[in-house]
Amino acid sequence: MKTVSISDIHTIDLIVKDVSVIFQTPLWSSLGGLGASHSPRKLNGFLLINSGTCHYGWVGGTADLHATDLIYLPSGAKRVVSVTCNSGFSFYRISFRLFDAADGEEIIFSNEPYVVYEVGQRVFELCDKMLITTLSVRNKLKTLSCLYEVFSSINKKAEKLYSVRVSPAINYVEKHYNENFDMSLLSDICYMSLSHLFRMFKKETGKSPLEYRMELRIERAKALLAEGECQIGEIASMLGFENIYYFSRAFKKRVGMSPSEYKRKII
Repeated sequence: MKTVSISDIHTIDLIVKDVSVIFQTPLWSSLGGLGASHSPRKLNGFLLINSGTCHYGWVGGTADLHATDLIYLPSGAKRVVSVTCNSGFSFYRISFRLFDAADGEEIIFSNEPYVVYEVGQRVFELCDKMLITTLSVRNKLKTLSCLYEVFSSINKKAEKLYSVRVSPAINYVEKHYNENFDMSLLSDICYMSLSHLFRMFKKETGKSPLEYRMELRIERAKALLAEGECQIGEIASMLGFENIYYFSRAFKKRVGMSPSEYKRKII
């Protein structure tokens, strides 16, 4: 078995086997326990949350999943050891096996589960199609076409797939980059110390959480300046800067020119 990033599977001649798709609305609210013993998974799979929320745990990690989130579950990984969900929880389970046609070796995308947050509506449409096409061998080509498009959609959504442990912090910063939240909040949602989170965050993104938030703010500022609809002071306020002077200094430090110079250049 070998690991090939989902972004690189276009370089390999693939053999796909044992594709199945099911839709489930569990009757249970919890399953297993952290002390439970489970055999390794036999299939690759995606769990796509359709509605509700779920706390998903496995040997080595946990993740809080919401509607439109997807978790990849690799073949060979230890099975789920705990699931806690609300009464409105439902999901699609896509299972499959991948092989390299050149050497027959089985392929996984990662050695451990990872989460892709907020996949697009197109993935749900593809799952609905596969619910039907997998029922007949005469629709095998349609099933494979849909599955490949799922791979492509996931890859576009997550050009870099971050580890499950730090993904909640990255996702939070990307959603709340214009807010001046306390960085300790990130350590709380990742269940680790702030110093440990900062080390892992920088290892994954190449930046500290503060630097990452600032990069997102500056990129958004450049887009707003290019649109030309807002005054510089308005942009500074929208992006969470204390004042226009702090915004101008931060912008010039990273772009090499002041916001007004950048605006004149673009417009």
